[in-house]
Amino acid sequence: MYLLLYYNAEKAGKDGHKFNLRMIALQQELLSGKRKPEHEKDYGKYFEVKHTPVRGVRVIPIQTAMDQVKSRFGFFVLLSNEVKKSQMALEIYRNKDVVEKAYQGIIAF
Repeated sequence: MYLLLYYNAEKAGKDGHKFNLRMIALQQELLSGKRKPEHEKDYGKYFEVKHTPVRGVRVIPIQTAMDQVKSRFGFFVLLSNEVKKSQMALEIYRNKDVVEKAYQGIIAF
């Protein structure tokens, strides 16, 4: 079995933008007091929340947790039993993706 690791700068940018929007939304939920039960795990992972009588709620980002996630942006892995060359494996993957999307378009029609 072959593990092929790829980096895509465009994907990294999109991943970063999506992550930043999610962190902003989580922070707003915490500041507004409108917490969602399905986000509790992420609140604890990415933010430290302090309640004070004078200043109210203070939300402090946990930068190390965010940096750890950001370090993986743009990377993806392909596993192959047969194809050894990374360029060939990527080409096969992309062609397969095009066919699958076209097929989904036909089914949706």
